[in-house]
Amino acid sequence: MIIVIRILLLLLPVVGLLFWIRARARKSAGGDISEDDVKHLRLGLIGLVVLLLIAGLGIRMTDTRGDGGAGAEIYVPARVENGKTIPGHFVKVAPEPTPSDEDTTETPDDSEDSDNSPS
Repeated sequence: MIIVIRILLLLLPVVGLLFWIRARARKSAGGDISEDDVKHLRLGLIGLVVLLLIAGLGIRMTDTRGDGGAGAEIYVPARVENGKTIPGHFVKVAPEPTPSDEDTTETPDDSEDSDNSPS
């Protein structure tokens, strides 16, 4: 699904360019641009903007990296160690334990009862 969205993002500017070339060709051929042509061009541009917004939201919704959930990834930037460049990469993040997973038994605080406490 994400590949389709990215392909659409690449094709949308091409469609806009084709609309512009068509309008310029009509104008240079001596034909006047009618109100219907302007209306179609505006609707086409509005459609392109809406499709770009939908595609951007689609990419944002399907991208699971960095959200902190299961299978999330964080980016480790490139660095130099011992004279060698280590490229940047993504690392899986271990899920944080929930309170029910942790040991919740309380240990008694024996600092008050201790004979070794300073007086």
